[in-house]
Amino acid sequence: MIGRHFFWLGTLVYVALLNTPALSERVQLKPAGGVYMLPVQLNDTVIVPFVLDSGAAEVSIPADVLSVLRRGGTISDADFIGYGTYTLAGGSTVSSERYLIHKMTVGNEVVKDVVANVVPVKGEPLLGQSFLDKLPSWTLDNATHALVIERATSRDNEHDTNNIPTDRQATALVHAPRPERKSTALQDLFSFYMLNV
Repeated sequence: MIGRHFFWLGTLVYVALLNTPALSERVQLKPAGGVYMLPVQLNDTVIVPFVLDSGAAEVSIPADVLSVLRRGGTISDADFIGYGTYTLAGGSTVSSERYLIHKMTVGNEVVKDVVANVVPVKGEPLLGQSFLDKLPSWTLDNATHALVIERATSRDNEHDTNNIPTDRQATALVHAPRPERKSTALQDLFSFYMLNV
């Protein structure tokens, strides 16, 4: 009799867990020149406004952001993982250094060991698939312009995967360059976007 009660209790708990909705977090996106941006913290060092670009194969960071990470001691030559060849929308190809960013934070979601390529100072920081693929689940809410990150539990927001590319050469398709801004200094980049973020 007692065993039967435990069986039914276990069955009820199992069904309840199956029907528990996933926890989600909404990160507000800010429109800027035809794209949507959101603040991303890199290696607990600096917060940079990134363009959300699900069509980009990898995260892209401008060379001046890489310099800030180097000066902060959170990225070094040991994080260099090779060069990538990238095809621009116009058909031309460029070569770019690739680094491993150990920690990227969007809202409360922490993603570890994200591959990023380095673009010129005038380039836009892009939040591409090398970050987005590591999220448990994400969608865009077009009505409220928000990135919705869903996860099964709140037990552990940090995602650590072993899917880090070890090859020294990569090829990807990147989008056309974004419109140029008047200033290219890192502080001006932050000021330009963070006023509205």
